[in-house]
Amino acid sequence: MSSTRASRRQRADVRAIVPSVSAAAHCAQSCLRFWNLLLQDAASVNPFGLSADGYDRAEEEDEEEGQLYVPENDDDDDPLAISNLLSEAEEQAKQQLKEEEEEENQRRALYGHGYTVPQPEAYMKPRSIHWWNHHVCFAREDDPSFAEIFRLPVGFFTAVCNLCQDDMRQGEIPPSLRHVEGRIMSVERQVAIAVMRLITGNTFKTVSELLGCGRSTVVKIVNKFVDSLRHRAGHYLQFPSTLDELARVKEGFFNKHGLLNCCGALDSTFIVMDLPTGEPADVWLDRNRNFSMILQAVVDTELRFLDVCVGYPGSLNGAQSLKESSFYKKCTSGQRLHGDLVQAGDYPIGEYVVGDLEYPLLPWLMRPYKENELNPARAFYNEILSTTRITVARAFGRLKGTFRMFSGTVKQPNLERMPKMIHACCLMHNMCVEAGGVEGVHFPESEVVLQVESNMPEGVDAGESDDAFHVRENICSYLQASHTFPEP
Repeated sequence: MSSTRASRRQRADVRAIVPSVSAAAHCAQSCLRFWNLLLQDAASVNPFGLSADGYDRAEEEDEEEGQLYVPENDDDDDPLAISNLLSEAEEQAKQQLKEEEEEENQRRALYGHGYTVPQPEAYMKPRSIHWWNHHVCFAREDDPSFAEIFRLPVGFFTAVCNLCQDDMRQGEIPPSLRHVEGRIMSVERQVAIAVMRLITGNTFKTVSELLGCGRSTVVKIVNKFVDSLRHRAGHYLQFPSTLDELARVKEGFFNKHGLLNCCGALDSTFIVMDLPTGEPADVWLDRNRNFSMILQAVVDTELRFLDVCVGYPGSLNGAQSLKESSFYKKCTSGQRLHGDLVQAGDYPIGEYVVGDLEYPLLPWLMRPYKENELNPARAFYNEILSTTRITVARAFGRLKGTFRMFSGTVKQPNLERMPKMIHACCLMHNMCVEAGGVEGVHFPESEVVLQVESNMPEGVDAGESDDAFHVRENICSYLQASHTFPEP
């Protein structure tokens, strides 16, 4: 008798679980029905995305009738069915837990100890690449808008991308970030970011908002592009190393300016900048009372840079910056401008470059005569040199007009990276010259009239020698023989 009561008590405990599950399900359905009825007058769609107009009471009653059957008395109960029902629920819970553990183990095996739970999208700052997607036609380079935005010749963008593609490829992206818009960046998009920063001079914030990336990403991409371009395109900017290349440069100066055996025009310009915190002001202050960095260059008649030296502070004059450059050291050691003399009648003339009064007179560097030394022949010589030096001013104007980052005041410069960026822009300037320039785009070349030689600071005369004086006299005599001057 006691065993029968114990058996009935055990069955009663098991049966007590089933009504509680059924009651919970019924309560949930009642809540759902309540919200559906509440939202019928407020909206046509309920919070779960289901149409409130399609609510049907008959369907709900059918669902209620299909609920789990619970026996009402001891005679009709089925302990075996209840036990099977509980076993199935327990088995499903174990199976779901096992699947979750397997997925977790697979993630840890794939990513190792560096595995972290992916962050939800709500914690990622949204980026928009609408501008890049809308103007992707620029990659064709034959669209008129391409020259207006990038100010580069047709074929240049593709050539630069092909040149730097090995260095500009993006690394592996974690799977948790691959779904983020704009996170995957092609080589073309990275090159566009770097070129737009240099071409337009826009701030890092403006470039990042246009092309859908962070400001720190723009800084990294620009630095990576500059390093890659200086490594891959160094052959675009070098002093002529063969006789044929040097002969082409000499021919250009002779045909345009009448200078025989001239190998280039030398001058310098200032890149104005904001002085970084902690830098001594007197070192970077130039004669125009601006904080600046010196860019010295040798240019041919096609506005191509043959040699550049950049990075010295604006407080140095032309002679001081020249003597610190590698061009000066190579010329004084006989590695450059050491070719054979050209006999112009009775006047032998060696290879040389021309500069202004700020530079010293050297056997390979010709400068104008001082005002108190002039006569008709020497005045004509000074005029020829002034016309020749305009070539350098035009090249600097073209450089700053194309890469407008350096046309005004460079904001927040990095003094270690800035010379590399200027050198990279000089490389791209020569690449544009090789490509034939940009048709239909006006570049604001320098229209500043060269200062009168008497008002310019004079270079140190300590480097002058008799050889340098005789070379200049020979050039002046050759020009005098080629032209007729009226009697004073």
